[in-house]
Amino acid sequence: MPFDGAEFQKSIAVTIETVSWRDRLSFLFRRLRRERALAPDPLPAVAALRALEAARDMIEDERDWVQGTFSTIGGRHCAMGALHVATSRPYQRAARRMARGWLLESAKRRGFCSVPEMNDRSTHREVLAAFDEAIATGRAETLALR
Repeated sequence: MPFDGAEFQKSIAVTIETVSWRDRLSFLFRRLRRERALAPDPLPAVAALRALEAARDMIEDERDWVQGTFSTIGGRHCAMGALHVATSRPYQRAARRMARGWLLESAKRRGFCSVPEMNDRSTHREVLAAFDEAIATGRAETLALR
């Protein structure tokens, strides 16, 4: 008797669970509310300072730093890529803008027009020094707010 697969079709029960767009949207809003409840600090300056410190820690080892691209599949980041990862939550937009501004000021003092340009045309040590300068600026502004 030739194999036609009829027995397999009868024995396999397939159930497809459909999720409505309302259920999915409701889930996303609950998740957003939960993330906002976990926001680290209401002051964007404090969150920006924490983000700069976290981004610097991400690229502190030269093997974790990269030039020419924001990030790699292996987890290496440039200055802006690390900062973007450190401020990836939706409630951290203001902190990202503030931290990016401090880092851009540091890059401009070094003669660059942008942070990616500074990252790609500087040594690892110089990029870390720019982060240190931006962190010092952030600490000064944060202390002025308190």
